[in-house]
Amino acid sequence: MKKYLPLLPILALAACGGMSQITPDMEIATENRLPDIDPRGGQLCIFRASNFIGGGASCEINANNEYIGRLPNSSFFCINLMPDEYTLTGRCFGGARFGAETIIRQGQRRFMELQVASTGVQLISHTRETALGGLYDAMK
Repeated sequence: MKKYLPLLPILALAACGGMSQITPDMEIATENRLPDIDPRGGQLCIFRASNFIGGGASCEINANNEYIGRLPNSSFFCINLMPDEYTLTGRCFGGARFGAETIIRQGQRRFMELQVASTGVQLISHTRETALGGLYDAMK
């Protein structure tokens, strides 16, 4: 057993999907592929990284009880919304439910990641810098 202990951190890192580390040029190219923000409102972009756990589950997402999109594994969508506070809720095939809150501001883009894991499903806010790696992966 002791001879395998040094391998545990490597195996743990290999099991984590994570988002790609991308160059500044790749960041710009990724952001340029996103739809334009409606000048009257803001935009919400939600992405889901490729993951073996829950990979077959497609998740529906609602904003203030209105359907805004569906996220299968390794995908994303962006939607223009009017500036306001939003309660995001949803469920995945199999019944897992999730929720989060966000604020959409005029002229700004918000990024969120839908994480599907054996422990549950959650929406997590990201900064532009951390989100673009996940979006890059979803656009491949």
